[in-house]
Amino acid sequence: MRIAKPSFINNLLGCLLIALQTLHAQGISDKRAPVESGAASWNKSLAGDKLLVNSQILNPAGQSLDLGKGIRVLNLEFTHQKKWLIAKTNRNLSIIDAKDFKVMTHFDYQDKESGSMNGLAVDSNDSTIYFTGLQKNLYVGNISKSGQFTLAKKIDLSVDNKKSNPLGIAVQNNIAFVALAITNEIAVVDISKGKLLSKIPVGVCPYAITLSKDKKLAFVTNFGGPHPKKGDRTEKSAGTDVAVDERSVALRGSVTVIDVVSRKKIGEIATRIHPESMTLSPDGKLLYVVDDSGDGISIIDAKTFKVTQTINTKPDPSLPYGSLTAGLAFSTDGKILFAANAGNNSIALIDPAHPRQEPYGFIAAGGFPGAVCVSGGDLFIGNVTSQKTAVQKVVLPTSKAELNQYTSEAKKGFHLIDLFRAQAEANLKARPKPVPTNPGEPSSIKHVVYVIKENKKYDQVLGDFGKGNSDPRLVEFPNETTPNTHALAKQFVLLDNYYCNGINSSDGHQWAIQGITTPYHERDFSNGHCAYDFGTDPLSYAGSGFIWDHLLRKGISFRNFGETDLAEITKGDTWTEQYNSWKNKNDSAQFKCVYAIGTLKKYSDMRFPGWNMNIPDQVRADAFLKALAEYEAAGSLPEFMIIYLPNDHTSGYDEKSPTPRAYVADNDLATGRVVEALSKSSFWKDMVVFINEDDPQSGTDHVDGHRSICMVAGPYVKRDTIISNFYNQSSVLHTICQIFGVQPMNQLVASAPLMTECFRETHD
Repeated sequence: MRIAKPSFINNLLGCLLIALQTLHAQGISDKRAPVESGAASWNKSLAGDKLLVNSQILNPAGQSLDLGKGIRVLNLEFTHQKKWLIAKTNRNLSIIDAKDFKVMTHFDYQDKESGSMNGLAVDSNDSTIYFTGLQKNLYVGNISKSGQFTLAKKIDLSVDNKKSNPLGIAVQNNIAFVALAITNEIAVVDISKGKLLSKIPVGVCPYAITLSKDKKLAFVTNFGGPHPKKGDRTEKSAGTDVAVDERSVALRGSVTVIDVVSRKKIGEIATRIHPESMTLSPDGKLLYVVDDSGDGISIIDAKTFKVTQTINTKPDPSLPYGSLTAGLAFSTDGKILFAANAGNNSIALIDPAHPRQEPYGFIAAGGFPGAVCVSGGDLFIGNVTSQKTAVQKVVLPTSKAELNQYTSEAKKGFHLIDLFRAQAEANLKARPKPVPTNPGEPSSIKHVVYVIKENKKYDQVLGDFGKGNSDPRLVEFPNETTPNTHALAKQFVLLDNYYCNGINSSDGHQWAIQGITTPYHERDFSNGHCAYDFGTDPLSYAGSGFIWDHLLRKGISFRNFGETDLAEITKGDTWTEQYNSWKNKNDSAQFKCVYAIGTLKKYSDMRFPGWNMNIPDQVRADAFLKALAEYEAAGSLPEFMIIYLPNDHTSGYDEKSPTPRAYVADNDLATGRVVEALSKSSFWKDMVVFINEDDPQSGTDHVDGHRSICMVAGPYVKRDTIISNFYNQSSVLHTICQIFGVQPMNQLVASAPLMTECFRETHD
């Protein structure tokens, strides 16, 4: 029997609990306009086919091939003297005529198994292909001269019938070497017999395998690095300990060297963190390894196993982390190294003989490029998060003028000018204002509260607002259910052109607290990682770390309330028991905090539970209010605080849970109580509160599936104002960094527009 709507929902506040002066709405012109070619035009535009929700402008070079909705291209390989291009995606294999650039056929994966995030190889006969499935299988098939695919066999690589998550593949003399990401081994497989012969232990999460030119050695990238040493700080990924730094980001990377004949490990080469794809130089002497979180390429001598050089792949070495290099390929003559810079949505061109401080050219991609290959004068690009541009075919430039044109378009797309502008020197004579013009200049705001909620679109909650770009036909949780949310948007600013960068909680929390996601995450989050990580797998954390790391390094004080905690109930298992315990103010129900990011625990209030839908948000609000009272008594408040209020996520119509409307009302009341308490505190005079969703997974919106809710409150925030500038989750983090006088934490944060328009220079 479904639990009745809790009584407190009938007592929701009719208006926002904070009692502050309300100003009349200012006249706001409609700022929603088509994307222009000028610099920074994106910040007044709607997200759509040209403007990506991460703020980049989409203008892919060359021809584009759409492989279907939701397709993520993971690998590209050629067969039959480069006649057929094979695209391994998350859902199928696509066989593409490389010359005519059209799809010949699709092969849907068997047994409902998706494609693993990496793993596609072609045999020396140039017609047999091998690819790995997400769970446990190695597949073998053949491509005919007419481009038709036939599956020949499926080889089970599971361990005790449990998934092994096979990834990269290398093949030699009817023997396949397959990376098993979960068990941290290389499987040695007799292809003709379909039999697993042996396993070779390697590092954490083996990702890609490349054979030496003489086929005597196999090089394996270990995405999580070598296994931890004694004394290392560790966190778990799919059950394996990973050595991590003080931010919980992977500490090391490595490449394991295996003797193909003896099938034994003979060496391990230290690299920068998150090594992924790799390729040999045409002469086989050098191995080029992508450093996913190093924004570069490690060059390894294939004979001495020494790293001889590291190449920067960022557009400029002064830029922060975020180019996210994910794939490599050499030109036919070996004179150009192409690097897929997923974070810049472009392909970087590098002279391998004379690598400079930065790539000498760029080619615009179609959405987070992760794979690249070359045939003669044509460059083929596989995009992981494309907008109808899963695969591109680009005629390589033959003149400096053509290259300059390609490069100019690519740099517009990733906002190189704005990336430089975000690093402008501070004017030491600047007067304080809410959002300073340049990082390092004084702000009139001293306290930032960042509230993260769950899974709502704009129209789903604010469609009935009556102003702005709102559609009442799509509202599910109107004013009567969410009066505090509506009152916040009314009294302060209504942001009707704000977007979440991600899709669900796995990438949503990464965007919310990192302002970026990684190739590891984007390649496979739609399938589920080695383990669905809720955004809390140490292998998926970006090299720039989290917003609190960035601020703590600059001496900003910080306190966390619930973010990344996976609270466990220790007494009173049901929502009703937890609610009754809260209502009756007793200890009949209890919980404990279990932080997925271990290093965050020391900054967290252990009285405040994080994710657990059986705990009402009123419990969370009470815990925060108790802490706030303690700060008030002490006369000191942390400069930066995160508060997690997850119950607007809802649990569908589970009979043991409240209805969606009840959950959302609970969340709205908790939001109102938190903001009310902050507004009545002595710290309010120089505070700003940002309230947003981690992702827009549920509901419907008439503009875009990523459009979501962001509320801004505080004495320096404008009143009763509609703001239609383009903003996203990275904008919130960029604005927080700017307020605290620190450089943006990565390129995606740096290129996101500051939310200056939300503020006024005078306070109440």
